Amino acid sequence: MRAIEVSKIIQVPDDVEVTLEGKTVTVKGVRGTLTRDFSQAPISMELQGKSIRVWADWPRKKDKTVLIENFTGERNPRRAKIIGDAKVKVSSEDIIVQGINLEDVSQTAANIEQATKVKRKDPRIFLDGIYLYERSEGMEQ
Repeated sequence: MRAIEVSKIIQVPDDVEVTLEGKTVTVKGVRGTLTRDFSQAPISMELQGKSIRVWADWPRKKDKTVLIENFTGERNPRRAKIIGDAKVKVSSEDIIVQGINLEDVSQTAANIEQATKVKRKDPRIFLDGIYLYERSEGMEQ
């Protein structure tokens, strides 16, 4: 997987003053002052003289999902979100979720388990699904 960076450079007019503090942009002009907070947006910004460079790194939030195909013969794939920097690896019949942040790894494992929850069938008889069977800490491969 390689990183793709999409950037846009916005030129600032001469009679406008722009300040950037973190992800908060303040624009001062003839008509007044405007402040906008971009902390919720998955972008990065940099002030370069009289221009602002805005970019987003790939993969974006919508690209971080696990597709579970042909679950119980269904035609449409089920989706589970990967949270943060958790890494998901499939080896034979096992799905391995690894990462540094315990909350991200736990939530990703829970999302995968919830996406494969079987509804409208007797759980005592119908045992298909994805279940958590081992939890470990450390540098296991």
